[in-house]
Amino acid sequence: MHIRMPCLDGVPAPGVTRRLVEAFVPPTRMNRPALAPLTARETEILRLVGTGRTDAAIAQTLVVSEATVKTHLTRLMAKLALSSRAQVVVTAYETGLITPGGRQV
Repeated sequence: MHIRMPCLDGVPAPGVTRRLVEAFVPPTRMNRPALAPLTARETEILRLVGTGRTDAAIAQTLVVSEATVKTHLTRLMAKLALSSRAQVVVTAYETGLITPGGRQV
């Protein structure tokens, strides 16, 4: 993971990131126009990354290769001008795609 956390090997980091975002990102109104440049699959990848899933878990869920997930993630990050996976998670919350408490829309 891109997040350095002592005593963690990187596997629990997405869950920790999700909990931090839920604690500090206030619920917002949905901002779907910000997602307009994304394809349906890229939006789905954004939602799944926002829930803290790894690329491997997303690939298994969508029945695609991990390389395909990484390609979609790279493209959506470029379209939304994001530079880290943490920014992807925050964007999923800020746009209302994911809401604090795990409710998905």
